[in-house]
Amino acid sequence: MSKAGWASKERSTPEGYNREKHAWRFQSPFSQGMSASSFEHAFEAAFADPVVIPPPKAKKSPEEKNAIREKRIAERERASLRHIETALRKYNKANNTKFELVEITVKCMFFEFGGGCYHYNFTAKPENHHSAGGATMLFFTEINCPLRTEDDVLLCSIVGERDAGHCYACKNYRPMMVHPSSRAYGGGNTTAIDYPDEDSSSSDSDY
Repeated sequence: MSKAGWASKERSTPEGYNREKHAWRFQSPFSQGMSASSFEHAFEAAFADPVVIPPPKAKKSPEEKNAIREKRIAERERASLRHIETALRKYNKANNTKFELVEITVKCMFFEFGGGCYHYNFTAKPENHHSAGGATMLFFTEINCPLRTEDDVLLCSIVGERDAGHCYACKNYRPMMVHPSSRAYGGGNTTAIDYPDEDSSSSDSDY
């Protein structure tokens, strides 16, 4: 069919179909003689997005809230365990040792100049700890956040009673975090420290 034919009365229409009556079913929301500003306001009102009011959140029971908290705590503990296992694996490779984790004693997460960092103290003992020199040792590790590979373990070393490196990020933590006196760690050397809001992750607004 030609373009002229398509736009003409040659188009087929159902029997009894009244085009004019059908067209007037879709009345314009704008009145004749409206000013430009009134037309603009009427257009916005006619075609504005509908206001959607979300249904209110259902309050969770104390048992449900407690379950969510416990789940978050378990997730943090799994993440900490992965951090230390990665740090200890890197230390063992570098020093040809076979230390295994005993306990994570202190953990501090902080932000410095926008970058996240973890400091940990943990204890570890040699795989064959019954042999001579198999005493449990205290370690310090500094880990980049987020931890992706062993390259994000910035430092992992044994610390002793004489180690007393200063750190602005960990100075108020209890039990006290022991840092190497060598100051080989990079985080916490300035006062530009910020901490994640641990309380917000367990607030009622998240439930």
